[in-house]
Amino acid sequence: MGLETGTYIDDLVATNPTSGDLKSQGDDHIRLLKATIKASFPNVTGAATLTHGQLSGVSTPLTGVPTAPTATLGNDSTQIATTAYVDATTVAAIYPPVASGTSGKFITNDGTSVSWADVYTETEVDAALAALTTVPTGAVMAFIGGYFSNTANASFTSVIGNSASAINTLLNSSGFYVCNGAALNSADSSIFNGAARYLPNLTDDRFLMGDTAVGAIGGDNAMAHAHTGPSHTHTGPSHTHSVNIAAFNSVGATLSIAMLAAHTHTSYAHSGATSSRASGGVTDYPRNLQATSSTGSGSPHLHSVNPPNTTSTAAGTGATGASGTAATGAASEAENRPKFLPCHYIMKAV
Repeated sequence: MGLETGTYIDDLVATNPTSGDLKSQGDDHIRLLKATIKASFPNVTGAATLTHGQLSGVSTPLTGVPTAPTATLGNDSTQIATTAYVDATTVAAIYPPVASGTSGKFITNDGTSVSWADVYTETEVDAALAALTTVPTGAVMAFIGGYFSNTANASFTSVIGNSASAINTLLNSSGFYVCNGAALNSADSSIFNGAARYLPNLTDDRFLMGDTAVGAIGGDNAMAHAHTGPSHTHTGPSHTHSVNIAAFNSVGATLSIAMLAAHTHTSYAHSGATSSRASGGVTDYPRNLQATSSTGSGSPHLHSVNPPNTTSTAAGTGATGASGTAATGAASEAENRPKFLPCHYIMKAV
């Protein structure tokens, strides 16, 4: 008997059964036809509405929700593209394929294609942000880490600590250092990247001054200088003048005495009987106190004394001079510098 074996429709032999086959074997042929049809159309669970033309590949719109095998990603043949294939292709065009070593990375693009990139650490982000700053390395600026209680700069309150160490703790990670003359050696700095390199010292009440070149210093808090005081008057004490009359060798000599303040001189005048000596023809005059006096002015002046020809010595006793009025000096002048507000100077060093 010509009974073939097969799985799908194309396995069937069109010439079977032969004319010589027994009728009792016809049921074997029927079972073979049913098995191959079911194997060829495993997903057909209802009525198939496609015509023979549609089944033959004629361009006829499909109806319902037809399905098809999903092609592998990157297939560029004429095979039908399912929605699953389209979705996968779209995702692949937007996102790079997952590959070994991409765990923890993020997707970036350069305007043309996409790729995986490393996730930045906090330190790397801080460094990137610092690179975006507009403060160049070497810039020096004033820094006050606190606030005042009113518009007159009263009652300062420090927030981060009013010391170089506190400010350095806060700002060193951002590349700023207090200008306190400390040594700095950092490989990240374009200036302080070696030994024996020191920050400028602006903690000694020093002012900044603009110039055409930098690096020099000037000024001296102990520089020698002169102060000009206001006008004033000195008052001298009471005093006595003694005059040796015998020092004058001839009658008519004039003694001039300069005084500094107003005072009174009382002088002796000769009167009464006279006597003559045997030799020299010298005449002695008795001395009696004559109550004549004169008061000098408050400014310097001269007294003229014209003694007679005598060998005696008379001492004039000056009375207490009148006190001059002392002028009160003006208050001391204010220091010759503008108003100031102390602060810390910080430098962008890294």
